[in-house]
Amino acid sequence: SHLNEAMLSFYLPPHLQSGSEPSTVERLHWRGPDAPSLAIITPELEGRIEYVTLYSDALRETRRLAIYTPPQHDRDAGGYPAVVIADGSEVEHLGYRIETYIAEGRIKPLVLIGLVSGAEGIVEEVEEPSHIIRNSDYLPGVVGPVERFEQHLTFAADEVLSFARDEYGVSKYRQDIAVNGRSSGGGFAFHAVMRRSDVFANALVHSPRATVPQDTPPAGPTSARFHIVAGRYETGFLSSARLADTELRAAGYDVRLTELSAGHTPEITEVTLAADLEGLFPGPAARSGSN
Repeated sequence: SHLNEAMLSFYLPPHLQSGSEPSTVERLHWRGPDAPSLAIITPELEGRIEYVTLYSDALRETRRLAIYTPPQHDRDAGGYPAVVIADGSEVEHLGYRIETYIAEGRIKPLVLIGLVSGAEGIVEEVEEPSHIIRNSDYLPGVVGPVERFEQHLTFAADEVLSFARDEYGVSKYRQDIAVNGRSSGGGFAFHAVMRRSDVFANALVHSPRATVPQDTPPAGPTSARFHIVAGRYETGFLSSARLADTELRAAGYDVRLTELSAGHTPEITEVTLAADLEGLFPGPAARSGSN
C-alpha cells in the first residue's frame, strides 16, 4: 500500500545482468512517484572537508576524523552547533546535502564531525576484522576480542568534542550537539544519548540495531530528544525502532518515529537529515518562516 512512496535498491549479481560479461554486482535504484524528496545537492562545496587524526587516551589508539566546516567558518567566533556522525566517511557526501540549506539560511552554519569507523578509523595496525571493531565501538555488550563501547563513547563525548571546541569553535552547550548514525551507528547514537545526555541533547537514530536497554531509565530534565527513522522493508531494524519508540514514550522521553518505504539503505539518512537539522538548528530563514 506504500509502494508509491518507496525508495528501493536492487542488487544484481553478474549472471542476471545484460551486456558483455559483467564481473561486479550492479546496484539499481527505484523511487516511487510519491517518494520523499531528497535534499538538493550543492553543485560545488563551498565549505571545507578536513581529514584529521586524534590520539585517544580512552582507546589508546589514534583515530581518524572527517570534519565538515561551513562556508565562512570562523573558529574564533565559536558557538557552532555540531553533529557527531557515526561511520564518518559519509561526512563529505552529507556536507553536499546540507550546504544548500545553510546557504539559504534554513540551517544555522554548523560543523559535522565524522567518526571514521572500523579498522579504517584507526591509524595503527590492527588485527581484528573491521566489522568487529565497528560493532564493538558502537554497541554495548557486543561479544568480541575486547569490549570497546565505553572507551569509544568517552572518545566521542569527551575527547572529540573537546578537540572540536578548541579547533573548530564548536558550541560548549549540550543543546547545540546532536549525534547521528545508521544501523550499528544508529545503535551508537541511541546509547550515546542515553548514557551521556550531559553532552548530547539530540539523537538522530536511523535504522537502529540493538537499541533498547533492559531497563530504560525515566526521562529527566536533561534527557535527550529522539528522532528515530526506519524503513518498512528492513524488518529487524524496523522492529528495533518501534520497540525503542514504545519504551522511550513509556519512560517519558521526547521521541518521534518516522517510517519510510525503504530498505536498509542510505536513503533513510538522505531524506531526513537536512530537515531534522533545520528543526534542531534553524537559520534565520527558517525562524522567520515559523513566525
